[in-house]
Amino acid sequence: GGHGYRVGRLPALIKMRDHGVTPDYIAGLAQHGVRDIPPEAIVRLRDHGVTPGFLGEFHALGYRDLPIDSLINLRNHGVTADYVRTLAEHGIRGVPADQLTRLRDQGVSPDFVGALKASGYGGFDTEAIISLRNHGVTGDYVRDLRSLGYTDLTAEDITRLRIHGVTADFIRRSKGAERLSAEQLVRLRIGG
Repeated sequence: GGHGYRVGRLPALIKMRDHGVTPDYIAGLAQHGVRDIPPEAIVRLRDHGVTPGFLGEFHALGYRDLPIDSLINLRNHGVTADYVRTLAEHGIRGVPADQLTRLRDQGVSPDFVGALKASGYGGFDTEAIISLRNHGVTGDYVRDLRSLGYTDLTAEDITRLRIHGVTADFIRRSKGAERLSAEQLVRLRIGG
């Protein structure tokens, strides 16, 4: 057709038809910059639910010229344009496609990122956010720490406090007139 595809082999055409690849589908891909790829790649995109609409939404967000495997991974792992837009509203912008997939796979929701930001702890990189999420840190936990004067903790500090069971109640009970550092709190908690 007129979309840059040179498919001269009848088996390739039959396979594409059998997988639901239509001329409109190919035209939609081409409209979003996906052209001159082998028939097998077109079939893979179609089989994994990568639609022209999906491509268009990601193009609108600035994700252009992504490799076929990245497009398929985004789709397979449930990364939607809405997910990316909502993360951006909470300050997580310009994240590479592979990191978006990691965030989604690790259960990082826009609500989680928003809760961190609302508690005064926005601006962490994706790896720090994943670590916080994986160690059970919640927006409430961070908000409690902040309410006790812990406004300058790193993601690593927060994670260590959470891992070692340092809670707001523990801090209140342990705190005399002085503010204990995150390291002091962890040592005190470990020491009993």
